[in-house]
Formats: sequence, structure tokens, C-alpha cells
Amino acid sequence: MKHPDFLWDRGIPPETFHRVVNDAGAPQHDAWLALLLREAQPKQVWGWTTPQHVDQHLSRIGPRLGRRQTFWLWLFDGWRESGLLGPPADYQSSTRISKRPKS
Repeated sequence: MKHPDFLWDRGIPPETFHRVVNDAGAPQHDAWLALLLREAQPKQVWGWTTPQHVDQHLSRIGPRLGRRQTFWLWLFDGWRESGLLGPPADYQSSTRISKRPKS
């Protein structure tokens, strides 16, 4: 597995990162999933995890995403509205953002 550019300064082996990002029980899971969504290009994210996994944890890690939170909520809300994803178990429309991200 190639070392990704968004981990250049972290010293995390790619295999370890992949395992932790997909293991919700891992102590670093939330921090590293947020790192992936915050630092990687959106098309890179799907080489490390799945939309379903991100959707399950998005409301919990959202505050760790900074300015990228709006983008990810917009993307997943759009997929949901298009029928590509069902509502997550913890879906609360009052906490979701349905605005397009600023260019």
C-alpha cells in the first residue's frame, strides 16, 4: 500500500491507518477517520473506507472536520436525497446541513 500524501507528516504506516479507520472499536478510529475526511481529497477517501462506514460515524466525527464538515454533510445529504443512502440510525435533520458548499 502506497504512503498517501495526506499522511506525510504523521509517521503512520498505511496498513495500520487502513485498519484503524475501518475499525470503529479502535481508540484512534474517530480521530483518524476525521483526519482522512479533513486532509484527503474526496476521491482518495473511498480507497480507505466506504461511504456506509463514513455515514455511520459522520455525526460523531463532524465537529472534528472543521470547515470540511459542511462539504461532507452536503454530500451525504445529497446521496440520501437521491436514494443512494438510507437515513443513518442516528439521523437528526436538525443537526444536518443541506446547503451547497461555498466555492
